[in-house]
Amino acid sequence: MLYKEGTLIFVMRRDFGYPQVLLGKKKNSKFGNGTMNACGGTLEKDELKEDCAIRELREETGLIAEKKDLIYIGEINFFTNGVLDFKAYLFKLYSFYGKPIDTKTMFDHRWYKEIEIPINYMMEGDKHWFYRAFNAETEKLYADVYYRQRGQGFIEIKFKKTP
Repeated sequence: MLYKEGTLIFVMRRDFGYPQVLLGKKKNSKFGNGTMNACGGTLEKDELKEDCAIRELREETGLIAEKKDLIYIGEINFFTNGVLDFKAYLFKLYSFYGKPIDTKTMFDHRWYKEIEIPINYMMEGDKHWFYRAFNAETEKLYADVYYRQRGQGFIEIKFKKTP
């Protein structure tokens, strides 16, 4: 396998009946420093995607959760110059312990309702799929996102019915 695999976790809560997602600013990242994002990261050798999601959640937010509470919501393939570079497995999580804290890889965590999501402070391709992920659960999100360079120079997104 020439591409890397990882996870994105949409930590959710309800505030007066409205769903909110936890986002933070990335730091010490290979790309996207200072941009807003859900937590997540790259799978380690022989690591299951669910284990990666729980580990990354703890490393980037300080929150604790159990694998059984992860809800699989889809996959996004990220391409650089037409070559698959990164596959992200997407999860939602409603049950967790603790309060978000600043960490070495993510800071300034905040809860956002759908209409408040700071889409202009995210990676340029995210605005094309993030709202679908926010609302995904019964209908899964599968997409291919194309960039000229890794995480830069967004070209297009193609939504699919299956991975």
